[in-house]
Amino acid sequence: MGAELRRSARPGDLVVVCPDQLGPAIQRLAPTDVRVVRTPDLGDPRFVDWVDYADRQAASSVSVVADRILATAGTGTIWLVWSGSYRLAGPQCDELAGRLSAIRPGTSPEVQADPAKYFESASLIRLVAR
Repeated sequence: MGAELRRSARPGDLVVVCPDQLGPAIQRLAPTDVRVVRTPDLGDPRFVDWVDYADRQAASSVSVVADRILATAGTGTIWLVWSGSYRLAGPQCDELAGRLSAIRPGTSPEVQADPAKYFESASLIRLVAR
């Protein structure tokens, strides 16, 4: 993941992690000139706020989060690091990946999750603006 982001992400691109639990590792691996945010609040990816975590995840709207991501990214490429296998946030991450892919067709999968090899794996997709 980190190698692909360092090779291909450019200034002005936006890296989004879903669920936020992926944020600390991705923030460390991503290029320093690319903004990284966590979902659902588009906050600082270095931290996971566990207070009322399940309630906040349940209260978030995938369509609202997707709209905020698109507005934040503008014409930059969105790099979505996501996994549907996390118990509390996984289904929302699947929905978010689907929604963003529908809005930005031509989505390119860069790294595929490999749950047979890694316990908590994730995928990386590139969503280029039209």
